[in-house]
Amino acid sequence: MTVWQSYLQGWKGYVDFQGRANRKEFWVFLLGSMLISVLLAFSVAIVLTLLGLPNAIFYGSMIQWIFLLLAVISFLKPANSRV
Repeated sequence: MTVWQSYLQGWKGYVDFQGRANRKEFWVFLLGSMLISVLLAFSVAIVLTLLGLPNAIFYGSMIQWIFLLLAVISFLKPANSRV
C-alpha cells in the first residue's frame, strides 16, 4: 500500500468506528493531515494578504483549525463501542 493509499484509507473509514487502522495508516493519516493543514493555512493567508484583506493570518489559522478538528474526529471512539 502506498502512502497516498494509506492516507485515503483514513478518509474512507472516517466515520466507521468499527475497524482499526494499522500503524502505517494511522501515522500517514496523522502526519498527512498536519501537513495539509499547514499548507492550507499558508495558502489562505497568502491569498488573503494579496487581496488586501486585514487579519489574513487569523483567517488562515481558523481554516487550519477547522480542518484539523475534522481530521481528529476520526481518532475518537464512541463511548458505547467495545474494543
